Amino acid sequence: MRLPFRIVRVREAESEEDDDLLFRAIGPWPSDKDLTPATYQELHAAAYEAYTGNPLAFRIIEILTAYLWGRGPTVTASDPAVQAALDEFWAANDMTRRGRAIVRELHLYGEQFIRWLPDGTIWQMDPSTVDELQTDPANAQVVVRVHQMGHEGGPGVWYAVPDEVQHFAIHKVSNALRGRSTLWVLLPWLRRYRQWLADRVMLNRGRSSWMWTVAVRSATPQKLRAKANQYAHAPEPGSVLFHADDEEWRAAAPNLQADDARWDGHAIKLMIAAGAGIPIHWLSEVESGTRAVAAEMGGPSLRTFEAMREEVAALVRDVLNRALVRRLGHVAPYTLSFPDLTPSDNREQAQALSALVPALGTAVDRGWLDDATARAWLFKFAGEKEE
Repeated sequence: MRLPFRIVRVREAESEEDDDLLFRAIGPWPSDKDLTPATYQELHAAAYEAYTGNPLAFRIIEILTAYLWGRGPTVTASDPAVQAALDEFWAANDMTRRGRAIVRELHLYGEQFIRWLPDGTIWQMDPSTVDELQTDPANAQVVVRVHQMGHEGGPGVWYAVPDEVQHFAIHKVSNALRGRSTLWVLLPWLRRYRQWLADRVMLNRGRSSWMWTVAVRSATPQKLRAKANQYAHAPEPGSVLFHADDEEWRAAAPNLQADDARWDGHAIKLMIAAGAGIPIHWLSEVESGTRAVAAEMGGPSLRTFEAMREEVAALVRDVLNRALVRRLGHVAPYTLSFPDLTPSDNREQAQALSALVPALGTAVDRGWLDDATARAWLFKFAGEKEE
């Protein structure tokens, strides 16, 4: 039986029907970094369960989706025919919402399989239903087709890559084929934090419990039984109790010695935030009371988001390039622009340019720079590519 994801070239196929002979499954090697299909299904199920049942997991995925996709990118092309083809594809697939779903599930499952339909529209295949990937015999890092399991044990379907299906994966090393969920390294700590909260609820419920102890002086066994029958039902809160001086009533409560476990929960939550690459105060955990410190803590996260957005942009470009090939027969130039990650980016850039433009004008007037050089500097500091 062929073992998925461990494929090497054996010999050239002798016919179209014999093309499976290009591939041979081999046993586990130290270089194999992919998980077994069953383990992938367990990972996908655990990530989905965490996303739908754990508030922290849900929040982490939604934060990533909001920053990496936001309102969605804009696509512009100088050629009217190219712009029309891009606009048609974007509208037909409702890409503003579809793209958000792709980003969300890309980080939830670690990969996306985009299925191309004959009419040029796309839909997302459930990664849990893909049990096998086959690679190019000459390059084990290039996937040439994927296998989707059949429904309820029925026959599966092979799809060619990239003509019928495009595969995108994140959080993987170079010699692995399948991606892993962003929640992969967080799942143990998410479970521990949830269990810690459940334990705290149970302890607090125990701390609020109490009972009456009644001491009866010089009581015989018969008298104690009589008193027990007399007070078989405890007095209701706020009621007035009259008793003889030979009885002493006291309220007893458990001493659980669990007054402050805040730092235990904080440490677990800090591990979750670090693994997700976001500041802990983004998860409703105030660690510093100053806005400046909070802003500095967000710096590394924004840099991480910039790198993640580059992956998203590459995904969108691959999809748009495939759309252009299907509509026009070739890839054509266009510009894909995402909104800035934070509003402060625009403010800081505007302030910098307001000082730079007069300086460049002075340099040109005095002959220190020519117009072309000044223009190049302006685009460079603006972070844009000169058309």
